[in-house]
Amino acid sequence: MSSMLILIFLTMVFVAICMISLPLLNKEAIKINYIMILAFIFIAASAPIYYFIGSPQSISLLESESQIDRTIEMLNVRLSEDPEDLDALRALANSYVLKNSLENAFLSFEKIISLENYQNADTLADYGEIMINSGDSSYLSQADRLFERSLQIDGSNTKALFLGGLTAATMEEWSLAVKRWQVLLEQSPPDEIKNTLEIKNTLENKITEWKNLSNTDIEADGYRVNVAVDSNLIASLVDYPEKVLYIIVRDPNNKRPPLAVVREKVKTASVIINNSNAMISGTDLKRFNQLEIVGRISLSGDPLDINDNLSDSVIIDSSVRSISLKIK
Repeated sequence: MSSMLILIFLTMVFVAICMISLPLLNKEAIKINYIMILAFIFIAASAPIYYFIGSPQSISLLESESQIDRTIEMLNVRLSEDPEDLDALRALANSYVLKNSLENAFLSFEKIISLENYQNADTLADYGEIMINSGDSSYLSQADRLFERSLQIDGSNTKALFLGGLTAATMEEWSLAVKRWQVLLEQSPPDEIKNTLEIKNTLENKITEWKNLSNTDIEADGYRVNVAVDSNLIASLVDYPEKVLYIIVRDPNNKRPPLAVVREKVKTASVIINNSNAMISGTDLKRFNQLEIVGRISLSGDPLDINDNLSDSVIIDSSVRSISLKIK
């Protein structure tokens, strides 16, 4: 067995051990996100990135099926005594994954997410990961929504950024894929990963490829919206940690609900908004003769938190492809 295969094998063992043991250890300081990066290094070094085009055969690395069954039985006993034991639920979900009992794994994750009130970015990203690892493309959009929700809570969640970039690209939402992987590339992982040229080059090459595809999308059905937010205004809003910049497309003759929305951090930004950002599936922005483009800052993060002093808008002919707004 080559040294690379050995490294891949050991990485898979490490991930599988973490799936069972980390929830039970309940150590908050452990950075589970780095597991994904470590696994990605070895995968990228051995083969091109794959996603929904086939998966390697599953290999049992830790326990026989009977041992996993005993673990599941033990965890169910523990949960019968305390149904809200999050650590036991996580371990149970991961045990069902090892057993390839995905329906039960999904049910366990649903219970965890409900108990956490949809506020744990790691759990949402883990659930999305299990969905895409199932190899069933029907879960793709649901997994992507889980990654998006995870990133709304924690914009630097490594797993959600990495896998969310792949789900977005698979759905041909190129600009979203670029955005997620650019954030991933700008993060500061451990030095041994940061200095690994191969993973850096892989990310950069895919970002370049997706940017080119994104530009094609813009020519077809998208709009580039440049929003300049005054630096003094940004400084004055430092005490509003929940603030969000919304970029909205709406019909000037029927303003609610909006046709499409993009959510950004409050900063000067250049974003692409197209049919993939539509509020209602099947909406075609090109069928409208005119569109109103709005840039609006919500101090609370709530899209209904409207302050006319923190917004700018313009009505355009739908054939226009580039729009500039200023908020000051």
